[in-house]
Formats: sequence, C-alpha cells, structure tokens
Amino acid sequence: MENENLKQPRDEVEELKAEQGTKLSDAMETLRSASESGESATIEGRVFDNPAMALENIQRVLAVLEQFLPFSKDDIYFKSFGGDTLGESSEGRVEADPIMLMHPFNRLAHVLFHEISHSGDDVENEALVEERARALLRAAGLVDDDLQFTDAYSSALEKFREFADRVREDKSLDETIEEVYQLYYSGKYEEVYRLYKVRYIDRLASEKEQDKAFDLFAKVFPELEVKGHGHFEVVEV
Repeated sequence: MENENLKQPRDEVEELKAEQGTKLSDAMETLRSASESGESATIEGRVFDNPAMALENIQRVLAVLEQFLPFSKDDIYFKSFGGDTLGESSEGRVEADPIMLMHPFNRLAHVLFHEISHSGDDVENEALVEERARALLRAAGLVDDDLQFTDAYSSALEKFREFADRVREDKSLDETIEEVYQLYYSGKYEEVYRLYKVRYIDRLASEKEQDKAFDLFAKVFPELEVKGHGHFEVVEV
C-alpha cells in the first residue's frame, strides 16, 4: 500500500524530472551504445538516427572547451527546452538542448561557451556573456553566424560592442571583452565603469557629451545600479 504522505504530486514529479535532464556522461553512453548496435538513440525526447555523429560532435566540443575554459563535465546536462531557448545556466549546472547535436559541432560549442560564461548567476549581463562566447569561438577558429536573435537582443549586442570599442585603446576587441568579463565576473563593477570613464568619458569635451556617454553605459549594463559616486551593485531588472 502506498503511503499518501510520501506521494509527490504528479506535477512536482514531472517538474523534478524536467529539472534533472540527462547528464553528459549518460548521454554519451547512450549515443555510444546505439552507435555500436546500429540503432537510433533518444536523449530527452530528441531522436538521433546517426548517434555516432552526435557523439563525435560532443567529443569535438569538449576538446575545444578544455582549451579555453575551466569547467566540469559533471556539471553539463542535456535538457529539451522547446521554443527559442537553447541553454540555461545555474549554480553548478549548465544545460544545453540536445537538438544542438543535430547541427554542426560549433553550434553546441557556442551554446556551452555562452552558458558556462554565465557562471550560474555570477555574470548576469547577457550581451557581455554572448560577446565573450563569440570571442572564444573566434579564438578556437570557429564561427557561428546562423543564430537568429530578436531585435532587442541584437540591439543589446550592438550597444555592448560600441561600449567595448570605446574602452579598447590598443587592445583587440576580443581582449577588451575578456578584460571586461573578468572584472565583472570578479564583482569589480566599479572597475568596469572606471575603464569607461578614464578611457572615454573623461576625454569628452562637454558635460552633455559625457552625460550621453554615461547613458550608453547604463543601457549596456541595465542590471547595475549606481550607488553614490561610481559604486555599483547588481540588481534584478
């Protein structure tokens, strides 16, 4: 007989399953076994008629990631999202939709570069994370120009690139992106602003130009709220 006090509502059970997803190691074993038996494989509802190719995509992506980022394979999960969501990140967990395995391997690399760069909730700025992911792809000799973004997302990326171009000085754009990322990741938000102030705002002739320049900073980092003179804290937007 089932103890009613120990039963979980069906919705909670399904929610838990959805949250769990499929661990990277389990997904690779599923693909490996299916490849050896000549059968198709199913991961989170996605059917792979060519599991050997999907497995090769994972292996190639891991080889690239290991060159550029510290990460744990145990933190990577596959989870079907549906809609426009391709991945998510939370503390100690990175999720990617297995549909990425049906595309060229650089697409999965892009998603994982992006989600790992979020570092859970440590780096909330979406444009910074996406531009860093693209910079890492370029460093790896890969490109992924086929992703389609909303107008608002594209506008945010454009504003971030404008900001980065203003603070780069003699550095490359990708070096500047990494410099800003590392400061942000370390919680040194005031230093991010200081770069912008010293390298750009202070060199503007008029107060009107300086105010306009600060407006761009506020649009690029909407999750940062000014507290006093140059002190920032992260707030939810």
